[in-house]
Order: sequence, then structure tokens, then C-alpha cells
Amino acid sequence: MYFKKILLLGSLIALGQLTLLCSNGLANQTTISEKNSSKILVQQALEKNSQGQYSQALTDLTEAVRLDAQAVDAYFNRGLTYYHLHQKERAIEDFSTAISLNKQFVEAYVNRGNVYLELEEYTKAMSDYQKVLNIDPVNSLAFNNLGLAYMNLGEYNQAKKYFNRAIKLQPEYLDAYFNQALLLVELGQKESAIANFRKAMSLANQQDNQEVYQAAKGELLKLQKNSN
Repeated sequence: MYFKKILLLGSLIALGQLTLLCSNGLANQTTISEKNSSKILVQQALEKNSQGQYSQALTDLTEAVRLDAQAVDAYFNRGLTYYHLHQKERAIEDFSTAISLNKQFVEAYVNRGNVYLELEEYTKAMSDYQKVLNIDPVNSLAFNNLGLAYMNLGEYNQAKKYFNRAIKLQPEYLDAYFNQALLLVELGQKESAIANFRKAMSLANQQDNQEVYQAAKGELLKLQKNSN
């Protein structure tokens, strides 16, 4: 089964929210005044992004990059802004630049992997998530998203392994329970799938996530109807 439709049901379920970050820029030849101006523009852009003013944020971040060509935070957040503006290839370019400036930048690897996942470039996505785990071996988000990639490739046993790892690391990981439930349906393990959907609904209630609650409820009702 191809899961793209289900993943788009709630992209936050599949991918996790792309992370906003403001970090210190790397040392370079830019003047202190230009660096400070760049950081101020990044802060302004963060606020505009939070308000959905993506075009205005893009203008600020592009100027921030012009002022400080090694402002890793500016590239990272411009990548996020491009993503919200549905310019995914440009988002990948900026996340890649951020990574080139900071090889340990976990959030940039995650975000680039998430965009690759949406573009169905699963091998590239899995490579980025593995790089995350090389830096942070207990990153539950990377395990969950590896599970999604393998699930889309039809490698269900591998997917199940990664969802289990995510849940073991984070026992209240809502996304992982939901995604594992979808996988269990494909594996014909309906009772286990029902239990996972119920767990996802319970966690969604606790975490005040109505989007996931309704998605899990819909899948559960469909599964129960087909079982009758």
C-alpha cells in the first residue's frame, strides 16, 4: 500500500513540525555590525514566521544571509520559510548550506530528511535520519521517520523495528503509535492495530492534539467496520 495519502492527512503526524532555531553564527570575516544586523533580522523573521508572514520573513532572512554569508541560523530558518512557501527544492538547498556550516546540526538533517520524505526521495531521507542517529543515537524522531520511509518502500518489518525503537525511547510518542497502527493494518495484525489507534487517541487527548485524535478515530472506525 502507498501511504502518501495517509501521511498528508496530517503532515505533522508523519514528519513532526519543522524546527525553528536561532543559533550563534560561525566565526567569519563579517564585521561585528553586520553580524548583529543579521541576527536582528533573523529574530524578526522568526516572529514573522510564527505569524504566518512567510514572504516578509523570507525578505528578512535573505538580507540576513547577504550581511553574513555564514549565518547558519539564517540559512536554517530560510529553509523552513521556503518550505512553508512550498518551495521545497530551495528549502533543501538552505538546509544543506546550514549543514555545510555546522556538520553536527541535527535539526537541519531532520528537516532536510523530512522534505526528502515528502518528495518521495526515500533513500536520501533515510540517509539524513541515519546521520541524525550518528550524532544523537537516542533521537526518537529519526527512528519514527525512518519507519515512515521504510513503510512507504513496503519494507514493513524494517518499519516496525524503527517504530518500536521510537516508542521504546519515548513511551508517549503519539506520532509513532499512530504510524505503527497504520503499519499493523498492512501486516494484518488488526487487534494490535486497534490497540495502537486507541493508544494514539488517548495520548492525543492528553496532549490536546485534536488533529491526530480525529485521524486515529477515523482509522479505528474504518478498521472496526471492516472487521464486522
